[in-house]
Amino acid sequence: MQKALPLLNDSGSIILTGSVAGVKGTPAFGVYGSTKAAIRNFVRAWTVELKDRRIRSNVLSPGPTDTAQVTRQPADAIARIVSTIPMGRMGEPDEIAKAALFLASDDSSLSRASNYSSMEAEPKSKWFASFSSDKTKLKSST
Repeated sequence: MQKALPLLNDSGSIILTGSVAGVKGTPAFGVYGSTKAAIRNFVRAWTVELKDRRIRSNVLSPGPTDTAQVTRQPADAIARIVSTIPMGRMGEPDEIAKAALFLASDDSSLSRASNYSSMEAEPKSKWFASFSSDKTKLKSST
């Protein structure tokens, strides 16, 4: 990041990929979770450090996503995973892409040091879910 910062335009956007493991303790995932928690902390620090350049930084923590890797799992394993998701379903790759596109755009100018996750049962989950409810327009409920 230190080498990339001089190349980043003022008013730019940094988007990092996080994980629910950075917030929620999961057996056998301590090191992985710690690295994802560190990502969230970097974003918080960069928000303060880069405010004079108006550079935004946010984290996308999409949670389980319906990809080929996941669909190779046994049906009962997928059902267990889905049962932990507040939205009641896995995210789609295009939903994550739309969220990243929003965070990269000027429309997200007030979004700083936020963690957008489909796994949190709070208003940001509604925000994340809104990307699937209207395929033609990006919107935020927060």
